[in-house]
Amino acid sequence: MKNFEKYFGKVIYFIGIGGVSISAIAKLCKNMGATVLGSDATKNEYTTSLEKMGVTIFYGHNKDNILPNFDLVVYTSAIDKNNVELLAAIDYKIPCVERGDFLAEISKCFLKTIAVSGTHGKTTTTSLISHILVSSHMSPSMHLGGISVNYKDNVLLGSGEYFVTEACEYKNSFKNISSSIAVVTNIEKEHMDYFSNMQDIKLAYQHFVSNADMLVTWQSPLTDSLKCKITFTCGLDSSASFYVQDIVSESSGFYFSVYHGGNILGKFHLPLIGLHNVYNATLAIAVTYLLGCKVPYIYSALHTFLGVARRYEHIGCISNIPVILDYAHHPTEIVNSIKGIKEHYKKVLLVFQPHTFSRTKTLLQEFKTCFWGVKQLIIFKTYKAREKYILGGGAKDLYTAVKNKNKHYVSSKKGLIEYVNSLPLGAFDVILVLGAGDIDKLFRKIAH
Repeated sequence: MKNFEKYFGKVIYFIGIGGVSISAIAKLCKNMGATVLGSDATKNEYTTSLEKMGVTIFYGHNKDNILPNFDLVVYTSAIDKNNVELLAAIDYKIPCVERGDFLAEISKCFLKTIAVSGTHGKTTTTSLISHILVSSHMSPSMHLGGISVNYKDNVLLGSGEYFVTEACEYKNSFKNISSSIAVVTNIEKEHMDYFSNMQDIKLAYQHFVSNADMLVTWQSPLTDSLKCKITFTCGLDSSASFYVQDIVSESSGFYFSVYHGGNILGKFHLPLIGLHNVYNATLAIAVTYLLGCKVPYIYSALHTFLGVARRYEHIGCISNIPVILDYAHHPTEIVNSIKGIKEHYKKVLLVFQPHTFSRTKTLLQEFKTCFWGVKQLIIFKTYKAREKYILGGGAKDLYTAVKNKNKHYVSSKKGLIEYVNSLPLGAFDVILVLGAGDIDKLFRKIAH
């Protein structure tokens, strides 16, 4: 580690501190010796965790929360540019920095940064890499866009030289992160409320990997076009630098072999469902092997990996039917989530909460058929996040468009609970709840 003194004793205020990523950054700063304060619209699990660390949090935004002695204000890109706290900080001439740019500055406090990006899988891959480094006694620090089940947190502050961070592409927030290793899990059409077209997305990823010494990526037409000083690919055939074969799915997860340089690197066990998690694990194996981790430590870490909250998380039962949460909200993620769950459960009741109006409208054609294979589909009202309603992007529009025959639309939490309870739940093997919004909180209350 280096440069922690840069933040020691500083007073840093975070606007939108309750977000999963920015809350992790706030925790890092607190552990670096900074005085941390912040605000958010509502209380959640992330603000509660910060308050337990002694962080002062204001609920609601008020210009009086900003004091002239603050050394820095960090704000989430989700806030309005006319946010009263941001304007007050500007009036006081306090330096203000957006979350993604500040994450890039935080990464400079460490000797080596591993930055993980991609449309899908970055949270799990970041968590896997971190867990392998911990198991290899390298004491990494970690910034995660989710909650690690192993560490029950979205952050680690270790004593080693490695910083493993999730690098989000939304609004090109990863543009200033310089890394020893950049990881790109995949590239797909996403965040079209910001990017104009796929070419813009490809250029953003190319800029991201251009700031890295090395690239590790899963083989695909889009990722294969990325150029870096040194590139290692992962895939399913021997043309990849690291390739996975002999994949066997069992009730305990997956067994698989990874090859490198024409030789078998090792045979591994991953106690997660979903074939896409084998791909995430292969990327993590490649990265940590290149960092010098020994195969027995890698094997042990994968075998003991418990995953990330809201990624196939079993939260209990309703009428003896298991309820599983998954964060999938993009059509490709939904297809993979259904495919993975059906390796273990055949009769699926799927509840989906769309995430943002812009995503629904932009990807409506892809959404039409991504729910194939479930016995019944329930579509819940949209989690709007940072957005205002967009015509043609509502949950009712999605309900009308999807091709499933057995489908139902619900617009209220009360109505959703009543409808689920009215169903003959014995006709299903599992209740799969998908979405990145607040639907998880509802099912955590009613599952036992």
